[in-house]
Amino acid sequence: MPIRPSNPNPLLNASKCSRLFQQWVFPLVSKCRKQGTLDVNDLYEPLPDCETAALTDKLEANWFAEIKRNPNNPSLIRATLCTMRWKPFLIGLILIPSEFFNIIQPLLLTFLMRFFEPCSTMPAWHAWLLVMSTIFIAFCSSVIVNYAFFVTNTLALQMRVAYSGLIFRKLLRLSSHAFNSISSGEITNLLSNDATQIEMALFFINYLWTFLLLDESERDNRLLSRSHSELGYIEQNEPPIVTNNQTQSPKVICNLKRAQWEKSSLLQTLTGEIAIFDGKVRMHGSFCYVPQESWIFSSTIKTNILFGKAYDRDLFHRVVQATALDTDFTQLPNEENTLVGDQGVMLSGGQKARVNMARALYRNADIYLLDDPLSAVDVKVARHLFQKSIKNYLADKICILVTHQIQFLQDATKIIMLNNGDMIQIGTYTDLLTSSTSFARLLDDIHQFEQQHSIELYQQQSIISSTCSDIDEEMLALSKNTETKHKGTVKSHVYAEYLKASVGIIMGLFIVIILSSVREGTSIFSNWWLAKWSDDESYRYRILNNCTNIQNNNN
Repeated sequence: MPIRPSNPNPLLNASKCSRLFQQWVFPLVSKCRKQGTLDVNDLYEPLPDCETAALTDKLEANWFAEIKRNPNNPSLIRATLCTMRWKPFLIGLILIPSEFFNIIQPLLLTFLMRFFEPCSTMPAWHAWLLVMSTIFIAFCSSVIVNYAFFVTNTLALQMRVAYSGLIFRKLLRLSSHAFNSISSGEITNLLSNDATQIEMALFFINYLWTFLLLDESERDNRLLSRSHSELGYIEQNEPPIVTNNQTQSPKVICNLKRAQWEKSSLLQTLTGEIAIFDGKVRMHGSFCYVPQESWIFSSTIKTNILFGKAYDRDLFHRVVQATALDTDFTQLPNEENTLVGDQGVMLSGGQKARVNMARALYRNADIYLLDDPLSAVDVKVARHLFQKSIKNYLADKICILVTHQIQFLQDATKIIMLNNGDMIQIGTYTDLLTSSTSFARLLDDIHQFEQQHSIELYQQQSIISSTCSDIDEEMLALSKNTETKHKGTVKSHVYAEYLKASVGIIMGLFIVIILSSVREGTSIFSNWWLAKWSDDESYRYRILNNCTNIQNNNN
């Protein structure tokens, strides 16, 4: 992925005059005027106090401090005010001169209108002074209001980014049960509507006093209606998964199970996704969870593996070799910089599983929870992943592997057998095979199950493989195409095509001419009516004041 060149924000070194009149943005406007368009590289870097991580950290720290200070009734408003501090009050102080100018400007216009009265004795230089004062006040008010809006926009954007970052972090910390209890619409509403309401509140918080100017109305204080809402709670009872199981690094632990839900419940309990009703789970150190269903986002393979971590060339190549992705890179057009679609539509199931595994290895965690990552690859690649990734690369880590492939059990340090949510056996492969008849019986059941479903799985994999091959060819063709851009003005034939596609060229031109004529006619009629109304008012004023008779008597 190309690295965006550094483009420092000129606002950092801008003078007070440049900040007040927004001169620091003129080079960007001039560049856009000359080039006709802007690119992503032309945008300035965000200010240090506008970065998402810094803003979210500050709001999160104030929120935790508020919870610690008032755990029963914490206030997000107080946490927000602690984050913004004095900035909203500064905006109010900036707007005070503007409101003062808004009061003076009508008074100046009132005095100026007296100069145009028929019997006015005001000197001309007074009128010129009033005109210059009105223009100066309008200019100052415009500068102050625009600067206040700029500061308000910046503060509103900061708070919206902070709230969005806080919501995103909360979503990452939710368990699967809690996450399933909320809908995507509620999350979208929080990020779009509620965060926008906070942004709009900052614009009008300094004008709350205007509600005192509203007309009062009598209200009926009687209780009209009252409604109650009942809350429903569904308790998800999960049996104890593992009891009295302690591990010390380094170990490779294989979990053997009959039911799919048992291994899912085990890993979800270890990661905190399922509530624990009895007992405790203590994990010392960082852990990394590799789900069975791979998750790939729309970007390059390299970005999917790094996942926000700093790029280390040696570490990256070791991870790629451990997951056997180096051979796949040679077949891709841009190797690790090849773009993949959403959910990795350009990659096969095995490639997505290995990218998922490489992302986990690159994190360098203390504990690894692997949810059957070997099921999506063939036997040869599965052996490579187990030997190079799990046994060698993770040799000094605690690795809990959930799998149904019994050929890897002999290399496990410990084997845990689960039955109906209970741990029934734990030990090495040799110990369990010699001392436990249930272990041998379980191996036979798994072997028979694999033989019965091997033909069906092979047919499904063939269909998926052929489908992925077709998608790969299409995506490879698309990835080689570069984006085309055109500069300049919109050609006349484009407008003609729009008219032709809507109502036809002749009818479209006729409608445009009619609408333009109506617009010009309305404007002329408005000016004529304003002139006639002014003449009528002037004539009425002369009659009421008898100005003509007074002038004749003086003569």
